Amino acid sequence: MSILRSKYYDHPDGEDAFGKIVATNKYALAAGLAWSTVDVLTLTKPKGYLPTLGRFAYNTGPLMGMATAFTLTTLAATNARGKDDKINYLLGGFAAGGVFGAWKHNHVAGLCAGLFLG
Repeated sequence: MSILRSKYYDHPDGEDAFGKIVATNKYALAAGLAWSTVDVLTLTKPKGYLPTLGRFAYNTGPLMGMATAFTLTTLAATNARGKDDKINYLLGGFAAGGVFGAWKHNHVAGLCAGLFLG
């Protein structure tokens, strides 16, 4: 099976960390590239290749970090607690919200994102 075809629920929670990270980051990468394209073409309109690549990295990197934080926190909570329930996803959502708050330099935005994503 190809690594790019991995899905989040191919294995039970608490197993196959790398496959789950790849599965969540596929969607984060796609969303980040789509939003970065909209941002570059309509909002910021950077001049030159380097500023354009910088905008793509600014938008895509944190989304992939949020996906990774969610996945790793959910896996760690599942293994630490020994249970597979919704609290693990709540903790993962708050971890992703923490990355969002750090990205936006706003702890209230991080808390709200954690509540929304959890």
